[in-house]
Amino acid sequence: MRTWLQQQFRDWMRRRNPPARGTLHLGARRIYILPTGSGLVFALMVLVMLLSAMNYSNSMAFGVGFLLAGMGLVAMHHTHRNLLGLRVHGLGAEPVFAGQTARFRLRLENPAATVRSGIELDTRDGTGDHCDLPPGTSAVLTLPCAAARRGRLSAPRFQLACRYPLGLFRAWSPLELEMDTLVYPRPADSAPPIPAVHGPYGRQASEQSGGQEDFHGLRDYRQGDPWRHIAWHALAREQGLTTKLFAEPLDERRWLDWDSLAPRQPEARLEVLCRWVLDCEARHLVYGLRLPGTTLAPGSGSDHQRRCLQALALFPPTATDPS
Repeated sequence: MRTWLQQQFRDWMRRRNPPARGTLHLGARRIYILPTGSGLVFALMVLVMLLSAMNYSNSMAFGVGFLLAGMGLVAMHHTHRNLLGLRVHGLGAEPVFAGQTARFRLRLENPAATVRSGIELDTRDGTGDHCDLPPGTSAVLTLPCAAARRGRLSAPRFQLACRYPLGLFRAWSPLELEMDTLVYPRPADSAPPIPAVHGPYGRQASEQSGGQEDFHGLRDYRQGDPWRHIAWHALAREQGLTTKLFAEPLDERRWLDWDSLAPRQPEARLEVLCRWVLDCEARHLVYGLRLPGTTLAPGSGSDHQRRCLQALALFPPTATDPS
């Protein structure tokens, strides 16, 4: 019954405070306040003092009791006002690998002319951040979230809370921002060697081509050489009949192929491919990626690595081995 009631309460709070995109303004309807444990003890003490004052008709006790009650009411007002009017903007999070912790960033802005002290960022597992906001300033808080599986990870629901100034009340605002990040597959601890290239490294001189390749040099004319490869300028300078050579690139590409990892399970293949991508980039190799339904042309560099890791992260979990 307790679990059911908690779930019903969370659903009601989510309907009342739906996920927001962009900048979120904390209005009065989004802020809730209740007494803390210390606040309940304080209220009980004031009540006992006032009852005793009534019983003994002690004016001094009445004065102290009403003074403390007034302090409690003023503290409640300041606790609520400490959150009122804040602006919250989601800054997103950097991609992480499965098993790591994604850290979503939130920017809090204080547009008012008063100091906002003791602002806390609370999560369901008890982790969070805190800050103080002088007038007209902003601060960035970190919202941690465990990334257990690859794919897209949405920012969890969190609370901005405060107990300022006396700790007698706790004001909080449940928030959920439309932010997400990518979770890449966990790199395999042990993986087969990186696939070999399709051909030797470097460039070779070609006598049979001359379209887009680079000029490599000259050699003596041989019977049967194409007339379009003859160096006519050299002949005009009386340097003899020569033939132009062109350097054409050889195949240096490495293909990271899904099919080459059979009969591993799909997630195990993705982990090995992830390890290969990281190792190829660390060694400055040229590599391409082949997945069922997706082919990324060979390349290198941080942008190419990001595209490959993104393809691995978003690979459909229901995809089956085409073989």
